[in-house]
Amino acid sequence: MRSRYSAYATLAYQYIADTYAELPRATLDANTLAAHDKATQWKALEVLQAQGDTVSFKAYYLADGQYYCMHEISQFVKENGQWRYLKGEMQNGAGKLDIGRNSACPCNSGKKFKRCCASA
Repeated sequence: MRSRYSAYATLAYQYIADTYAELPRATLDANTLAAHDKATQWKALEVLQAQGDTVSFKAYYLADGQYYCMHEISQFVKENGQWRYLKGEMQNGAGKLDIGRNSACPCNSGKKFKRCCASA
C-alpha cells in the first residue's frame, strides 16, 4: 500500500498499473491513470490496519484547491509471488474535508492548516 501511495505522489503511473492484479490490470494503463489523476496532489497516507490480504487506510489529497480524504479498505491478491491490488471499498469519512484554519494540517506536517497547505 505504501509503495502504491508513493507512486501516486511521485507520478509513477507505470508502477501503479503494474501493481494491479491481473483482472483489473487488463483495462488499465499508465496513461489512463495519469489522465484520471492529473489534478491531484497527494499529501499524506495513514495506514489504519493491515491484516492478511486487506489494508484499511486514509489518503489525503488536494484537488482544485480543496482537501479530500480517500478512506478505503483495499484487498490484495498474491500473483506470481507478488502482492497486487485487486479492489477497494470506500468507507464512511471519504470525500471533501471541512478543515478549520486552526486545525492540524492533514498533510501531517505538524503545523496548523492556516500556516501550511491553506497558505500554499
